[in-house]
Amino acid sequence: MKKLVFIRHAKSSWEDTTMNDHDRPLNKKGKEAAITMSKAIIRHVNESDAVFSSTAKRAKQTIEIITQGDAKIEYKPALYTFDYKELLAFVKKMDDSLERVIIVGHNAAFTDAINDLSSSKIFNLPTCGIAVLLWDEVINWQKIESESARIIYFDTPKNYRK
Repeated sequence: MKKLVFIRHAKSSWEDTTMNDHDRPLNKKGKEAAITMSKAIIRHVNESDAVFSSTAKRAKQTIEIITQGDAKIEYKPALYTFDYKELLAFVKKMDDSLERVIIVGHNAAFTDAINDLSSSKIFNLPTCGIAVLLWDEVINWQKIESESARIIYFDTPKNYRK
């Protein structure tokens, strides 16, 4: 069995239009969403074998707020991608001893990967959204195939707005 948790980074700031995309921080709304979602996500973090994050500042800030320093996070340059094929190449190279993995990163790669891997389809994984995919029979990451996973959990910050 393999479980893959996708967490899209929270809303980022576009205040400084000259800033490099990789260096954009979270905005106030993004920080608030990460705090809100931390309660929904932390269970998955605590059950994970590994947490991998994009090296982008907004992704780092998101997972650091969610975990509050209670998890070992590995920052991977390969996860700073918007292409789902590059994302899937990373996933397929993960060590098979890892059963439950969290990846923090970016759209459109996340939505496209979820729709490729799952038999269910989503319209969009919104900022600070979480989608958990499960493969009951797969034991090797490199053998995951299109439409072979089930989405067992999907949540967004909108579900917690008053």
